[in-house]
Amino acid sequence: DMFLFPRAYIDVASLSELPKVTAGTLHTYPGFNHEVDGPRFESELSRALTQTTAFEAVMRIRCTRGMRINNFYGNFFVRGTDLLALPNCTSDSVFAFDLVHDEPNVTSSVVTVQSALLYTSSEGERRIRVVTQAIPVSTVGSEVIQSVDSDTVAALLAKQALDISMKSNLDNARVKLQQVCADLIRASKEGDKPRTVSGYAAPPMQQHHQSDDENKPIPENLKLLPLYTLGLMKNVAFRGGTDVHPDERVHAMHRLLNMSVTDSKHFVYPRMFSLHDMCASAGLPSNSEPSSEDDEIVAGPDRIELPRVLNLTIDRLTSDGIFLLDNGVDMYLWVGRSSDPALLNSLFGTNSLEGIDMSQVKLFTSGNDFASRLNAIVTSLRENDTQQSLVAKVIIVREGDHGLESRFFWHLIEDR
Repeated sequence: DMFLFPRAYIDVASLSELPKVTAGTLHTYPGFNHEVDGPRFESELSRALTQTTAFEAVMRIRCTRGMRINNFYGNFFVRGTDLLALPNCTSDSVFAFDLVHDEPNVTSSVVTVQSALLYTSSEGERRIRVVTQAIPVSTVGSEVIQSVDSDTVAALLAKQALDISMKSNLDNARVKLQQVCADLIRASKEGDKPRTVSGYAAPPMQQHHQSDDENKPIPENLKLLPLYTLGLMKNVAFRGGTDVHPDERVHAMHRLLNMSVTDSKHFVYPRMFSLHDMCASAGLPSNSEPSSEDDEIVAGPDRIELPRVLNLTIDRLTSDGIFLLDNGVDMYLWVGRSSDPALLNSLFGTNSLEGIDMSQVKLFTSGNDFASRLNAIVTSLRENDTQQSLVAKVIIVREGDHGLESRFFWHLIEDR
């Protein structure tokens, strides 16, 4: 694991090769300030030192005959075509791969994928963990389309595009993102139309059939894929222009490459909460029964209720509002010029932020109901099932501060 504290350009692209080939992680804290960045650094370092770790590990992934593993994504060293060397492996480690056809037809009713991790525990025991997944096979295109999970596709697509950007350039990576999204949407609209007739390619579709396909709605499970693709193209890892520092881009690439599906979704399409008008139960433990939609309603092991989530557009911002944006790495607290003085006093101890040095502004975490509930929300968004929860860094953005506000606006991906 590598922790960097740059004050200027330090060529993170070269330094990041060490954690990449040793299955580590990269953490950067530009312009490190102990009061602002210290708690986050302490929590991340503590987690790295105390979480359960598998040492001297090797992992092999195999699949059914007729299929093959084409590419691997993540931090590792490749020893063979299907053998990954992992000096250390934790519950935060993420690995992805491409599964492709090796033969034209798969005769079995399921495709089986099996991973085996051989490692040494912290007690010195040599262990092996085997995970096997059986995936049903179908010859009907619509069944395959219906089984697609947009969150997972977007996470894998991000890793594929990162690989392309490293081997060629960002333009080719963005083209890859657009092309795969368009191809998948087009295939979902074509349905089960035959591609071959008696072993020969079918004639081109008539023009009116093509227009009918274009007018078909996108399947429900794929409706968010174009939005996630747009979010990826506007993400720090892929966005064009010269306003992204090279070291910052490399760090974003490294984080995205090693994110799980859920973390990747929130990094690509952050959650923006409206705080000034949140309901009285927001920030308190929820009394509702657990459900499959809990990720959007509650957070943390205490099931803290979250405020309502807004679309990522500047039209949702109001000068009399206070909004929290979380991308899983950083949090931004945007404060409007005309915000309620009582709320500002609860959060910052002042009735107005105009003319105040923002570097001296501290966010209260207790002392009143509003500050306590906001702190519960911020803390719950970083908590998980492990004992080593991370501490969030909250960046306070005052309306009209062009430097910080422009970075905040980067995340409003639904705007042109």
